[in-house]
Amino acid sequence: MSGRSYQGYCPNCRGTVADAYTDHKPFDQVHISCLHCGFTAETVSYYLNLAELNERRKEHNELNELIDEEDRLPILNELPKQDEEFGKRNQND
Repeated sequence: MSGRSYQGYCPNCRGTVADAYTDHKPFDQVHISCLHCGFTAETVSYYLNLAELNERRKEHNELNELIDEEDRLPILNELPKQDEEFGKRNQND
């Protein structure tokens, strides 16, 4: 078993009886539900479409302009493999 449950802190009502669960397999994720006010938050996983992914890669390169050319992320012509086990594909491309 890779996850753990614990009593968390609610950012909305400051209640301390919020059921929380965290796991690191197959990637970092968290879920919290407040038993006082009903606030709930959880990890949502999805894939960016090609335009969004390329925009993020471009921003990364601009923010890291001092990195070596071979370490810069190239603009892609097609999406890499996206396993639906880890997130939904964004079809808005």
